[in-house]
Order: sequence, then C-alpha cells, then structure tokens
Amino acid sequence: MTGRRERRRIATEQRDDRRQTIRNLLARVDRAAAGRLSLTTAEAAQLRAQVEAEIAHAEALRRSTAGAQSLTRALQQQLAAAEDAIREVEADRDATSAA
Repeated sequence: MTGRRERRRIATEQRDDRRQTIRNLLARVDRAAAGRLSLTTAEAAQLRAQVEAEIAHAEALRRSTAGAQSLTRALQQQLAAAEDAIREVEADRDATSAA
C-alpha cells in the first residue's frame, strides 16, 4: 500500500507535469496568435483537458480548505467552552476553600 508521503509526491509530480504541459501549450497558442504556427485540434483538446484538471484540483483544494476552517472554528469553540468550565470549577474550588 502506498504511504501518504508517496501519494503526495505522486500528486505533486502529476500537478507539475500538468502545469508544464499547460505552459508548453500556451506557448504554442502564443505562437499561433502571432501567425507563426497553428495549434492542432489535438493540442487544443489537450490544453482544455489539462486546464479542466487544474480547475478541478483547485476546487477540491478549496473544498478541503473550507472543511478544515470549519473544523478549526468548531475546535476553537470547544476549547473556549472547556476553558470556561475550568475557570468555573476553579472558582467553585476557591470559594469552597475560602469558606
């Protein structure tokens, strides 16, 4: 079974490869726009597929980040409630000790 680091490394390599392909295809688009070269139908389709993959990846990361932020807020609320409970118990203890 592949470990988390290995999966992350593979995902990073795939993302880097995808982005390099996009850069190469965009360079061809630039040359095509300058009239020096034409973009083939296959290259246009590949560019679209690579950009769509990047968009999907970015959206997945945004969803993941939103979930992490939501969890962080919930944990902060739990921590605040726990700290309040500790202060209450300490105040009760101190009041009992003083009596």
